[in-house]
Amino acid sequence: MMASTVVTGLLGIVFWAAAARSVPTAVVGRDAVLVSALVTLSSVCQLNLVDAIVRFLPAVGGESRLRRVIQAYSLSAVASVAGGLAFVLIAPNVSSRLAFIGDGNVAYVFVGGLVLWGLFTLQDAVLTALRQTVWLPLENAGFSAMKIVVLLILAANGSSNAVFLAWVLPTLAVVPLVNLLLVRKGLRRRVPPSDHSEVVTTRRLIVRFMALDYGGYVFGQLTTMLLPLIVLTFAGSTQSALFYMPFTLIVAFDLLFYGVATAMTVEGAYDGSRTADLVRTVVRRFLGPQMLAALLIVVAAPLLLAPFGTEYVDVGTPVLRLLACASVFRAILNLSLAVNRLRGHGGAIVLAQLVLLVTSAAMSLALVGPLGITGVALGWLAGHVAAVLVVAPNLYGVIRGTR
Repeated sequence: MMASTVVTGLLGIVFWAAAARSVPTAVVGRDAVLVSALVTLSSVCQLNLVDAIVRFLPAVGGESRLRRVIQAYSLSAVASVAGGLAFVLIAPNVSSRLAFIGDGNVAYVFVGGLVLWGLFTLQDAVLTALRQTVWLPLENAGFSAMKIVVLLILAANGSSNAVFLAWVLPTLAVVPLVNLLLVRKGLRRRVPPSDHSEVVTTRRLIVRFMALDYGGYVFGQLTTMLLPLIVLTFAGSTQSALFYMPFTLIVAFDLLFYGVATAMTVEGAYDGSRTADLVRTVVRRFLGPQMLAALLIVVAAPLLLAPFGTEYVDVGTPVLRLLACASVFRAILNLSLAVNRLRGHGGAIVLAQLVLLVTSAAMSLALVGPLGITGVALGWLAGHVAAVLVVAPNLYGVIRGTR
């Protein structure tokens, strides 16, 4: 899983560097908001099924696995169509700078891309839950490489939405291929659930889990989507591009530890008695290196932004440094959320993500005027510090074995 994250992150840097070099900055900023909205809204329209699949699919045996996955895909597709239509109809009326979203071609591609991106994300969760993560690096490397190729072709032909289209079109190939693999390799095998897994697969308990966790999940995704929208609305498309590059780098970096937390969730789902030991192992082996890597990003920020151009280095360096500082707190937050997810503490998840959303949004709105995109990065950092203050006592108790 970590190999997949590293490959995706590296090729993601290549993708955005190519976009910065081959597409006008204003267009990159506009399309970056579309990509951010697509990914975040898709996360909301997935109805928290990613976490439900990772948490519960390991405890399901035989043909029931295929049936549950089809149900999850169907729910996500229906919600994506509804959410996509609502977004393309409402967003243009919020700000004149978002009017381009209402363009017919952009709107159609956005809704279709939302459905495909939901399936793309859910299939990764299925691979993870079935312990088939060996396929993840191949899948994501292929997808990322296709994005770069499509981007260069579209940019060379003067496409007005080259970045956004390059993000969506490769899913047309990847989604069918991976799901064919899933059906042949994992979902139809008569594999019994783990002997140590809890009896947690009743419909009532799954619905209860999703209801408790979904609110927090939505709040977390809204935080990620709101910041680029705040920059575009209050600072313009050029500043949006200058903010989105360091923001993309940090989101990719944060996925490393998120992958660790997800793997811990899968193992805890197979054997719930190991939760405390798994948490201590993650802290001992991964949290320290994550903090060290964040420090290296702070030091090397100008070098990391150099592939995107001098303007990105000049304006984006303080942004990247602040976002990297926030990554330390985000790792702690993700670990705590994974623990609460395993233990069914949905209220704690909702509270932490709500604090993150409110603090990040309020601080960003207050600071974007006087400080520009650096102020938005400060808002992101403040939100994560506040959220960690909420979850730290319980996580510390788990590590010490007192909770």
